[in-house]
Amino acid sequence: MYAALVHGGTNEPKSRFTKGQRSKPTDTKMTEPFINTNRELVIEPERKLTISIDNVSRGDLPDYWEKEYINQKIATVPNHKHKMLLQFLWMTGVRITEAISITKGCLDFENYTVTIKWQKNRRWNSRNIPLYPNLKDMLQIYTATMTYEEKVFPMTRQMAFKMCKQYMGGSPHKFRHSFAVNWLRQGGKLTTLSQMLGHSDIKTTMIYTKLVPRDIGRELQSINFG
Repeated sequence: MYAALVHGGTNEPKSRFTKGQRSKPTDTKMTEPFINTNRELVIEPERKLTISIDNVSRGDLPDYWEKEYINQKIATVPNHKHKMLLQFLWMTGVRITEAISITKGCLDFENYTVTIKWQKNRRWNSRNIPLYPNLKDMLQIYTATMTYEEKVFPMTRQMAFKMCKQYMGGSPHKFRHSFAVNWLRQGGKLTTLSQMLGHSDIKTTMIYTKLVPRDIGRELQSINFG
């Protein structure tokens, strides 16, 4: 009957497979999935159909810090200006070159947004992203005495890298990856994350989805189903 349904006819011979019995075809050549040339149903050996996300090449996945690590490290930073930059990187996910280009005029405290500007192919681009309420409050106090043309974080890219290495043990770009992972872990939409990060192609953002399922799988091991 199965064979007849496959071809849409009624004159095909019926399968010799019966319940509780494994078919033993003389011809194992497969003309269709699970059907051999004798029109017999073939039961494939059990196979592992799922592949662990850990099998993805580690070199293709971005490194990131855990949320707890970041907050603990930032809390110990003695320099207020340095601490503010680290908080900004962590809570916005912007690139370090974007962060150090921000002036007070880019900050819109009334609407809780910041205008991010970056240069690509000799052309300036911009995007507006929301400010986390706590970050907005901190920035409002931090920039209170600044002029609108003044840089919020007046330092070079090299200085920022050195500072981040000193306090965090890694590159400032790692904050960007950490922001993305934290966003997805807490249910944030991939499309919105792509806009926040300023990616022109959402495929670039999708790399983070390989990290989040792996972490969820690790947490699943601690769940008791017994």
